Amino acid sequence: MTNYQNVKDFKILTMLRQIKKLVENYYNIQDISVKNRRPKFVEARVVYSIIVRQNSNYTQSEIGNLINRDHSSIYHYNEKIYDSWISFPKFNIDKLQSIQIIYNNFIEQNSHKAEFYNVAIDDKSSNEKKSLSKIFRQRRCFAK
Repeated sequence: MTNYQNVKDFKILTMLRQIKKLVENYYNIQDISVKNRRPKFVEARVVYSIIVRQNSNYTQSEIGNLINRDHSSIYHYNEKIYDSWISFPKFNIDKLQSIQIIYNNFIEQNSHKAEFYNVAIDDKSSNEKKSLSKIFRQRRCFAK
């Protein structure tokens, strides 16, 4: 049983590292886990935490540990910043689209590894690109 759990953890950690790399490349940042409050870094961390929160069962503390932040930062990212993006999509469409672009890039890059990542991507095929509104309607409520 522990071997299966270790393999499952390895798959999820591999997925999370790849998502982190995609976010860093998208925002042209070396490392999103550095202590920096510049808007570009904050936005990158918000996008990363949203994607991870929506596609894994990691707690806020575990996500925070991945990017050297406290669980309260992850809560703030998900409940305050992301909600404000959703509430005013006209002003934040670029930020919302960045989430979709990064997520779609991840799915496209790993469509051939669907068996490997089936723990996290829940039968989403690379051909199935959901619209922005559909993704955010489905993911509106986070597991507490």
